[in-house]
Amino acid sequence: TRGVDIVAKEIILEIFLELNRDLGMTLVIASSELDELKRICDRIAVIYKGRLFDILAPDCEDRDFTLAFSGEWKRKP
Repeated sequence: TRGVDIVAKEIILEIFLELNRDLGMTLVIASSELDELKRICDRIAVIYKGRLFDILAPDCEDRDFTLAFSGEWKRKP
């Protein structure tokens, strides 16, 4: 949704949520907008240096995301 105006972005995100809720559709979204991802995702995969580094719940603390984005921290299984 980068470069999309705020109203259009809200419409797009609502469509994504409806597709998931009403059809059970899984969507894969690539974004650097953490607040947006936390709002619409069930899980957020962090890719670091081209590899899957961690998968976080959207309700994790921003600190946990920051550490994962930097490749410094990984949750214990």
